Amino acid sequence: MTVYCHAHPLTSLRNILRKQKVVTSRDLRRIPTGSTVRVSGMVIIVHTPPTKSGKRVMFLTLEDEMSIFRGVVV
Repeated sequence: MTVYCHAHPLTSLRNILRKQKVVTSRDLRRIPTGSTVRVSGMVIIVHTPPTKSGKRVMFLTLEDEMSIFRGVVV
């Protein structure tokens, strides 16, 4: 199978995502640590390590058309 891409898959959706207040990886650099934001990206890695409390924590590595970025879902 051959796949041809002329742009990142999220490029065509960026205007819709912007209207929904979804930030890009570039925008994340200006947002204070600990803020809650909405992001969109292709999933690269999901890591769910065991915790002593049994609470589920997910560390995500995502990619949008700007860069790769990491986040934590608690």
